[in-house]
Amino acid sequence: RMPRLARPPMVARLLQQSRRGTSSAARPPALQWPLKEGRVLSERLHDVEKHWRSSTSGEGMRSPPVKDNQSMYILSQFPYPSGTMHMGHLRVYTISDVIARYYRANGHEVIHPMGWDAFGLPAENAARERGVDPAEWTKSNIESMRGQLLKTGIHFDWDREINTSSPDFYRWTQWIFTQMHRAGLVRRGMNEVNWDPVDNTVLAAEQIDADGRSWRSGAVAEKRRMNTWLIETPRYAKRLLYGLSSLGGRWHEVADIQANWIGRCDVRRFMMPVRTRGSSSSSSGPLEFIDLRLSDPLSLPSAGFVLLSATDTLVKNDGRSKEQPYISSLEALNVVTFRFLPVVVVPKEYLDGTNATHGGSAPECVMGARLSHEEADAQLAATLGLEMRSEKRGGTVSTMTLNDVEEIAAFGGYGGYLTSRNLMDWAVSRQRAWGTPIPMILGEDGSASAVPADRLPVMSGQRGQKVEGSSSYSYETDTLDTFFDSAWYYLRYLDPKNEKKLVDPQLASRHMPVDVYVGGVEHAALHLYYARFFSYFLADIGAVKYEGTLEPFKHLVPQGIVKGVTYVDEASGRYVKASDVDLSGDNPRVRDGSSSGVEGGRELKVVYEKMSKSKHNGVDPVTVLEKDGIDLARLQLLDAAAPREIINWGEQDLNVLDLWIHRLSWIVNAYVEGRKGVERGDATKTPAIEEQEMELRAAYNNFVRNVGMTVEEHLLNTSIHHLHGLANTLKKVNKTVLANSVQAERCIYALITMLQAFAPHTAAELYAAMQQVQPIEMQPAASVLEQPWPEVDADAVIDLILNVNGFYCGRAPANRELVEDLSLEELIARASSHEHSHLMEWLREKQGV
Repeated sequence: RMPRLARPPMVARLLQQSRRGTSSAARPPALQWPLKEGRVLSERLHDVEKHWRSSTSGEGMRSPPVKDNQSMYILSQFPYPSGTMHMGHLRVYTISDVIARYYRANGHEVIHPMGWDAFGLPAENAARERGVDPAEWTKSNIESMRGQLLKTGIHFDWDREINTSSPDFYRWTQWIFTQMHRAGLVRRGMNEVNWDPVDNTVLAAEQIDADGRSWRSGAVAEKRRMNTWLIETPRYAKRLLYGLSSLGGRWHEVADIQANWIGRCDVRRFMMPVRTRGSSSSSSGPLEFIDLRLSDPLSLPSAGFVLLSATDTLVKNDGRSKEQPYISSLEALNVVTFRFLPVVVVPKEYLDGTNATHGGSAPECVMGARLSHEEADAQLAATLGLEMRSEKRGGTVSTMTLNDVEEIAAFGGYGGYLTSRNLMDWAVSRQRAWGTPIPMILGEDGSASAVPADRLPVMSGQRGQKVEGSSSYSYETDTLDTFFDSAWYYLRYLDPKNEKKLVDPQLASRHMPVDVYVGGVEHAALHLYYARFFSYFLADIGAVKYEGTLEPFKHLVPQGIVKGVTYVDEASGRYVKASDVDLSGDNPRVRDGSSSGVEGGRELKVVYEKMSKSKHNGVDPVTVLEKDGIDLARLQLLDAAAPREIINWGEQDLNVLDLWIHRLSWIVNAYVEGRKGVERGDATKTPAIEEQEMELRAAYNNFVRNVGMTVEEHLLNTSIHHLHGLANTLKKVNKTVLANSVQAERCIYALITMLQAFAPHTAAELYAAMQQVQPIEMQPAASVLEQPWPEVDADAVIDLILNVNGFYCGRAPANRELVEDLSLEELIARASSHEHSHLMEWLREKQGV
């Protein structure tokens, strides 16, 4: 086995410091409280962060005790180790960190891991250009990015760190492949693929842009037929489509993307082996198939011939150029009668138009192929001299049932199952070295067998080599698509050091499915489909078991991109570097001597576009952290927009956030000043204070409820808005009230405790400042991170909101004790008779449900 990647000294020291677990109780605040007048805290955020860094992040970070064995798995999509973190990384990990901190404060055992999607073409190409080993290049990039992430103050479970290019990981990737092979889901055959002529490898559909060009090389991808390893994911299509119904609103638009990717599941699939007409069915060579999708499977037994679109790559090189229609040199096996049928090549327009011209009576053409039809194709058959129907063998064909057809096809391994109209097998073979070796042994006679589990992993150096002790068998040369690695990594995080299983089933049962999955919406189709497919398959073979579901992810938070300010010369379309832009006048212009190839003095257009090197608009997150500080950078990313929305970086008004931090420090300062030298429990009681207690109690319940609710709905910018609201409420309160009101004290503690999820260093400082004085009634924890999240009072009045088919239909006040623990049926009954009785009565009158 290859050793685990050693951590560089700098990273090791940072991790060691973060794991000391030093309690903040032993630490005084960084600043001298009470503060002098002015924005002292906001001006010294770097000092505050340096002071509190070791106790607000890292694996030794203290938290409230876990309540009732509660678990919460917060997962952000792991990065490709390019060596440089970008603002998109910082945004996604900040979002997941806030959610993780919230649930940790609520008494959950939180899993918030990090790892590396380390295989792939970019690393191999970069290593070749530099004349180094891809493993060394990847290792150095991982070390660089890990160091950058450690500077963000984000709390990851670094002991769970995984690396898909480590044999400890890809051993189990290979094991999954061999289990799929054992289950009959893997086959080797000719298949149409997208080929990159520059990088000389197969590309996944997601790696090709809207213009048909490779995401990496920019070359136009070619359609080729290649002998490749295929995973029969369409066998799971119906189950995966129906599984989306259990996710519904929690997946929002992503469920629709998944459903559209899978497509309608109302046809049965039959894989018809193809041979050259008149040749022996046992002839050697890669197997070719016609992927036939039938809405009427009972038409298969009596079919006379198969119609195939002339655009299909199977017949593009079919002998000399022929006028369509024509009888191909190929014939296809009828997998029910086991008789070979002629393959007739017709123009695509014929297949598309036949059904319409025959009033819908002709068979539908799905994926460019269909069976002959007695009426619709009578003229075609006569022209080509073909018999319309095949011989009926002893009369059995006419009496076949749907079950007969399905069972005969399934027994031969030719399909027969209900599936999607458009979903194809997953071509997983890649012709590059830097990937998981496909664990198959190939014989010189064309045979193939899976590598036994006790001989895994197959290392990169074994690819194409002779199997030990044999001169006739060799290891496969191809590697797996990197989507194969990322389709199951979420399970390995739970048990990364297990050498006997890919994951302990008990751990999977306890922590799966992932509660919140944060990542880019661009992965809503392929990655999420493959991850769901793996989850279903591994459950089918007993490798994992979840409680009540096969779905791997409960909630998705697809975050929007971060755009950067971009300078464009409209005449030439060239992008200009910010360093070459003169901003001294009313409009930005190109500086003289610009290195961007644009004439000096030209006026530039300013737009926000996705950050990229070619547009010179990238922003280095580490530079942002060093300039603004961790907490202010986090607040900019979180406050600017909801996670799903796009952010234009640089539009955020830092003065607003700076003023808010000052307001928070003013509130804490007033509390500390007022209680300085006062014993615990001592507080001045005046009519004015008594009068404000009820208002402050209502404010406490309102803002605590709304901050928690919006975090759980992942509307983090709205959560910050509610924190602003609570701070504004307290800022309006007299300083004497702040220092002597039980409810004001509770509000201040709640405000700072909730703040720790968003700005942990600032919250730690404010909480430590409050610890310098004796409270009235609060029972403070040792540090803000050990302080449990505030709870809404049991008898508080809360909102009972009614939605019908996703439409908001109003809210009504209700006593929390009376409604919070009701089931949905009980809640509907109560709303019908109490809070929403008028609307529900109107709905019944309209015969609505």
